[in-house]
Amino acid sequence: MPIKRASNLDKAKCDTLASLITRAHGSCMKCGYECPCETAPKHHNRSCKLTCSHIVGRTYSGTRTHLPNLQSICYSCHRRFTDWPVEFSHWITESIGTEAYDELKLKSQAITKMNWSEELIRLKILAKELGI
Repeated sequence: MPIKRASNLDKAKCDTLASLITRAHGSCMKCGYECPCETAPKHHNRSCKLTCSHIVGRTYSGTRTHLPNLQSICYSCHRRFTDWPVEFSHWITESIGTEAYDELKLKSQAITKMNWSEELIRLKILAKELGI
């Protein structure tokens, strides 16, 4: 079994923290579904339908944990947007604007080497400020 490097572990921890910070919104930004978890925002039950959606996919390090690239949406809306990307694109341009959407796309295409250890520190500070 391959040994995970520290940067991969930090990257996974960054994903988890960014998701918790995003879902701390408490509801779906599309349909308004409210998170029923009693321990939110620190922990969500497995039955919680609230997810963290990336406007620009997770493939790109520059926007993977960039909070303006993340949306709190329920599983149903997330699934619908996955199946209907044109509808998702229209909703995003309506909710954040064309200029912000274009900026996210440009940021995602910039060639950057992400320092996941530094990003983890940044997200931990933000999570602590939010009580997560």
